[in-house]
Formats: sequence, C-alpha cells, structure tokens
Amino acid sequence: MISLGATEIALRIYHYLHPVFIFYDDSYYRFRGKPFARYWDFRLNSRGFHDVEFTEKENSTYRILGIGDSFAYGAVPHGQNYLTLLGARLREDRFNVEVLNMGIP
Repeated sequence: MISLGATEIALRIYHYLHPVFIFYDDSYYRFRGKPFARYWDFRLNSRGFHDVEFTEKENSTYRILGIGDSFAYGAVPHGQNYLTLLGARLREDRFNVEVLNMGIP
C-alpha cells in the first residue's frame, strides 16, 4: 500500500510539473488540450488549442476559422500544420488574414 501511495503521489507531482493534455477532464474542455501544455515543439494557447493566442480582431483583418478533428488540431509540429501554412501563404500573397486553429483531437 505504501508503494502504491508513493507511486500515486509521484505521478501527480510529475503531471503537475509536466501536464499532459490527455488527463485534462473538465467536462467542457475534455476534448481540448490542457492550456499551455507542450505539444511537439509548441505550447498550446490558454484555451487549449494548438495555435497562438487569439487577440482582438482588427477592423481591416479577415479571420478564417479552422475547425475539425485531429487533422485540424495537428498531428504534426505547429509550423507544418496545414492551417499555419495556409495563413502564412495568404499573408505572403498580401492578404490581411488570420487563420485560427480551433481543431480538437
């Protein structure tokens, strides 16, 4: 019993220091990542999405909302996600857009 108790405490401390999104079980957020958790080479934003922080929209900026399953969430590093690449390509072509990735795994 002491060994099981010690293992439980050690796992809880590890999870506190290195949160893993699969253990985040709040009913509203259960399918999102845990806010600020590491995913590949990137930290999830404060809402648990695999994207940068969403800010107030500027009047001259168009927004494209990317929703979906694990393909939208990104099974690849953030820089290689198709929504990130789409936003970069559109800005490269001088469109004033933001692509928001709101996919959930």
